[in-house]
Amino acid sequence: ASSDQVHQMYTWVSTDNDRAQWQSFVDAAKEKAEEAKDKLAELAGDAKDKAEKELASAQIRAQGAERNLSGANAQAAKAEARG
Repeated sequence: ASSDQVHQMYTWVSTDNDRAQWQSFVDAAKEKAEEAKDKLAELAGDAKDKAEKELASAQIRAQGAERNLSGANAQAAKAEARG
């Protein structure tokens, strides 16, 4: 920042009223940032829960597929033994 910009900022917050307004702005920004952080954590938790449910479902499907494959292999072996 140029010297003039720094001087303008310093001048802007140089009175008690300006400092109070600036602090109010900072406080509001901090509150919004905290709300956004909380919302992000909530969304991340929701996404994690969904992913865990999808993983459990995929594992159940994989186990079913393994059983089906095992059964198919057993039937193929019986057919070969008879044939």
